[in-house]
Amino acid sequence: MTPLAFPVSSAIFGRVGVVASFDPTGWQVFDATSPANQQLYLSWATHQPLFQPATLTAQSGYYHQQLRDQFRKQFAIDCVLFPPDQKNTVYTGPADVWMNVTDWTTTDEIATGWSARFVEPWLSVLVDEEFEDDLFGIQRRALLAFTATRPANAATALKIATRYLARSGIVRITA
Repeated sequence: MTPLAFPVSSAIFGRVGVVASFDPTGWQVFDATSPANQQLYLSWATHQPLFQPATLTAQSGYYHQQLRDQFRKQFAIDCVLFPPDQKNTVYTGPADVWMNVTDWTTTDEIATGWSARFVEPWLSVLVDEEFEDDLFGIQRRALLAFTATRPANAATALKIATRYLARSGIVRITA
């Protein structure tokens, strides 16, 4: 997911945008947009038993996810901020930030299912585009290519926030 500051960045994964409220007070946040923090994570990961299968097996995606989950558990991380790991030249920008927010069970395990941290979800955005993986999932190619230039973040975020707060109408991202 993305913060509202980057309103179209994650549009490459769906044709609708659901906006919700949340209160990050007290959250433990790991900022993986910082090169120094990226190095801290990599240093930690290289010392984990799962690092070898994560780098030397055909199941690396599975083991890397296990490493990320283990990291969040070990350090009780509620939210990871990170740069987009899949891109589209129109929808994602180099300064965009994505979020991975963790819900926890009462036994400090990563919860599954609907999030309890996000409240009052509202369908607020409709993207007039269709996407598919390209370059083995590194890129998301626009199939219809209706939007030639990226909508302005601030203006689009304001429109979306206004519609969300009013619970009225949908912002369409079109050509």
